[in-house]
Amino acid sequence: MILEGVNVFFHIYRAVAREASGERCFDILNGIVRFHRLQLGPGIEEAAEYCAKVLKERGLEAEVKVYRPDDSGGRFFCERPSPNWECKEAKLWMWDEDRKEYVKLADFEESPVSVIQRSCPTPEVGMEAELVEIEDPESEESFASKDVRGKLVLLRGNMAVASYFAVKYGAIGVVTDNLNEYWPVRTRWDLPDARQYTSFPAYACEKLFGFVLTPRQGAMIRERLARGPVKLKARVRSSFSPPRVPVVTAMIPGRAREEVLLVAHICHPKPSANDNASGSAAAMEALLVLNELIKGGKLAPPRLGIRLLLVPEMGGTLAYLAAEPQKAPALAGINLDMVGENQELCGSTMKIEYPPLASRSFVGPLLKEITAYCAEDALVTGEQEGFSTLRWGAFPYSGGSDHYILSDPSIGIPTPMINQWPDRFYHTDLDTPDKVDKTMLKRAAAIAATYLYFLAAMGEKEALWVLDMALCEAQKALIECCKNLLRSKDGWSSSDAAERLRFLAGMNKAALASVARFVDTPQVREAIEDAGRALDEVCERLCGRLSKAGKVYDLEGCGDNKIKASVEEAKALVPRRLVPGTVELHQYLEDMDEETRKEYFELARLKDAKNPEYLLYYADGESTLYEISRKVYWETGEDILEYLMKYAKVLEKVGIIELLSKTQQ
Repeated sequence: MILEGVNVFFHIYRAVAREASGERCFDILNGIVRFHRLQLGPGIEEAAEYCAKVLKERGLEAEVKVYRPDDSGGRFFCERPSPNWECKEAKLWMWDEDRKEYVKLADFEESPVSVIQRSCPTPEVGMEAELVEIEDPESEESFASKDVRGKLVLLRGNMAVASYFAVKYGAIGVVTDNLNEYWPVRTRWDLPDARQYTSFPAYACEKLFGFVLTPRQGAMIRERLARGPVKLKARVRSSFSPPRVPVVTAMIPGRAREEVLLVAHICHPKPSANDNASGSAAAMEALLVLNELIKGGKLAPPRLGIRLLLVPEMGGTLAYLAAEPQKAPALAGINLDMVGENQELCGSTMKIEYPPLASRSFVGPLLKEITAYCAEDALVTGEQEGFSTLRWGAFPYSGGSDHYILSDPSIGIPTPMINQWPDRFYHTDLDTPDKVDKTMLKRAAAIAATYLYFLAAMGEKEALWVLDMALCEAQKALIECCKNLLRSKDGWSSSDAAERLRFLAGMNKAALASVARFVDTPQVREAIEDAGRALDEVCERLCGRLSKAGKVYDLEGCGDNKIKASVEEAKALVPRRLVPGTVELHQYLEDMDEETRKEYFELARLKDAKNPEYLLYYADGESTLYEISRKVYWETGEDILEYLMKYAKVLEKVGIIELLSKTQQ
């Protein structure tokens, strides 16, 4: 690689930004949104074929691989795919007593989001049924206390839980007017005529049909229910078939066997423009631009291969990883999920989301540095150099997309994400192409392409530069931790503060050492050792300062033993993973006995843990549950030992982990 000044990705970014096109991205996006891309079904296969065709027409070797769980023992690691689903027609009417006729409330042809995805068919002539309101759909008592057999239930809430109770108590279908609220950009009444994307989990999909109402319709129908019975009529023509998981793959080959991954999910109901036709289009543009620059001699052929995966979200990534174990190892990745938002319309901010600390990698700070440069660059925006209207920031891991699978230490592909959040139109039928910004698409493609090529072509000088950048970021993280402790409303002890700082220092030292996965030379190894010592010095100085502060402000003894759960039991249990990959527990409901099911429903109602996957991330076969809970606390600030204890016991009962006693290690 040719270095231009100190900034070693300069020439990559400049070449990419000149070549990338927001117009071209937008054309690809408009091609994708034509398809109803439910996670598994004919629409997503058609969209996958379209994307592969575009890639091939512009000079890349691309193919659509279709994976079947029966070829992998019925599941992909922990993933149990739902069946393929195809819908031909779905309509819902309400009997209007004043007009003496049925009035249409929902129509799949007018809005594919208006049917609950994976609805079972009705008889050809349709079905008439009374509507019953369920006040708390995540409580079994709410269903048990009403006669719902043979009726439709009206509810708002967690469909994975509610649909189980609906089936258990004999309901024939579900009507929901749920619209999740995302402060400060969305309340129910910001989008009174929107319908929210909703789907049935696998255990309910051949037993229930359902429809999605707008908030305005929901208010109307609830008011009618308050006056008396409401009768509905539904007709659904749908069918199920064995699951087929389509994955688009294309690659720029490298000289070495290893790869870097570019991932975007292509699924979601029609139109789903920003989520995630935008990520798929930007990912395709990133790979196409790199291929053209390399073939044209403007960038040298990379040492590592660069592979694109367009997948059904999460399930497609797991299918690829489980079904292709012979593939070359990927050293890192990047996930593009919702990247094209018009920020003024959507109320969004570009997020650079780091992988979890457990992935132990420098790639988050690298992506942040590239984005910081792109944000002010006139090559993308046409704005005055150094002045940008882009809202963006770097954020710690929060999961919820394919990077949470790849970054899992059992998979071992550290993967940050480019995302826009919040989005006023997220998961609704109003997520249309007019909410997309072509310049934002170009930005995302240029950032991703620069990041990928930098990693794929990294040499010793680049490795030393990124090591210094990551060290600066790690030192800053320790200082920020110290500042947060000093302004905390809660007390803390100097021993607790020191444990937290030393944990962060240790994880960041491992992240610095990960540079050697890409370039392993004596000079790089020596620089890694030096950087580790420098970080240790900063850590110990901060520990000393906090110890003095604790005495000055009389904080000693505060903050200890804040977690009140069964600490002794947690200290005696060591979780060991039996299957790689993350898990969606609702896929195992039918395997659970009644007691385990109740434990799962209790977990589903708890809001204690935003990211229970941390348990699996830190389950290395040596750490106790208590030690894992402390690591989660130090990383996230969440005291969730009690939740993790319950979660671990459910995971053990469904065969995802085993809980060993400390003496069995």
